[in-house]
Amino acid sequence: MNELLKNRSFCLIWLAQIVSRFGDAITITIIFYVLGSSSNNPFIISLALFAQVTPSVIFGVFMGSLSDVCSKKWIMITSNIFSLCMVTLMIFFLDKLLILLLLIFAEGICSAAFYPARTSYISDIVGDKMIPNAIAISQSTYSILLIVGPAITGILIPFFPISHILIIDAITFLISSILIFYTSTKKESSSNKKFGLKVSFFSSIKNGFVTVYKISVLKLLIVYMIPVMLSIGVLNTVYNSLILQTFKVHGLIYGISEGLFGGGAVIGSILGSYLLKKISPSRLLIYNIILLGIWMIFAYPLLFLFQLIGIIPVLIWVLIIGLTSALLNIPTITLFLKLAPKEYRGRAISFLQTISNFGLIIGAILGGFISLFIGLVSTLAIFGIIIAIISLLVLNIKIFKPLTTIKTVNEGNVRSPKQI
Repeated sequence: MNELLKNRSFCLIWLAQIVSRFGDAITITIIFYVLGSSSNNPFIISLALFAQVTPSVIFGVFMGSLSDVCSKKWIMITSNIFSLCMVTLMIFFLDKLLILLLLIFAEGICSAAFYPARTSYISDIVGDKMIPNAIAISQSTYSILLIVGPAITGILIPFFPISHILIIDAITFLISSILIFYTSTKKESSSNKKFGLKVSFFSSIKNGFVTVYKISVLKLLIVYMIPVMLSIGVLNTVYNSLILQTFKVHGLIYGISEGLFGGGAVIGSILGSYLLKKISPSRLLIYNIILLGIWMIFAYPLLFLFQLIGIIPVLIWVLIIGLTSALLNIPTITLFLKLAPKEYRGRAISFLQTISNFGLIIGAILGGFISLFIGLVSTLAIFGIIIAIISLLVLNIKIFKPLTTIKTVNEGNVRSPKQI
């Protein structure tokens, strides 16, 4: 930890992450607040989620390889500048749904380019030995900003016009770009040169896909995650509609609820690191998804508790949703990082993100559409039942045995593909 804090470039990229993640939190919180408050149609929020996530599905694989053949530093700076422009334009089109969705989509393209480049750039800065500590700091920072960003935005909403808050948002991307500009690494140019000369851009994508596909456990994991991420997409849509439209949570309380979601994510991050020493990442993932499914079904009694007690049960429910979300990410990413060959990890993660986000998109649209006919709570409960049943089947079906019998991290790390 001390060694990382002495690394000037790492500190700058870390600060840039804090600032840009805070900007992202402002953007998402404001968009959901504006759309949720101005319409009683949950399908509108589905469209916003669709616009936000679609770029990573369409461009995610390309962006993962782009950082191998171009300057990661300038990819991040350029992405931030374009994000600044998109957020600034949002100020003038908050009441124009179609244009706002197009701007959300454009800002999503910037994010799809920024985050793979940042992850790869951190490894160039700190070196292989310090990667685990650097990633741990990065993940913790992200979880904390899930609390701070929405909470601060929620506090600002009652006191400042939305346009003023978006100006603050735009400034965060400018500050992030300046911080990144002053970072440096000796490794990036040689790494990019190597890939640029020996492997073409499209060949690197193909090689990454073939390599991941040949690892049976990763293939099984992807098959399992498709229906899971579809259900998470439903949850994302119904969750925001439920909070804003059913429970009528607005302003400061909405910010607090978003902060509690982030608080649950922090708890989940800490708990996940501990549990990975006791339970294999695959089983931790499956058990957590079963818990998440049960918690989605719990939306039924939550309605009764809300009428009986008030907002407190809703806030507790949000906290646990945040916790299970973090416990979903940690074992999944751990499996991909441990099982994919080192030189393919960036592309492996980008494939995972593409598939996951595709499920999120379909789930978001499906959730918004189905909820129009059977209601928000019933939609949430049905998909909770689906992922719980699928997870129980995965634990007991023979074909998934290679996935469910992986060793714990504490038992000498996850087994390599050759051992499975």
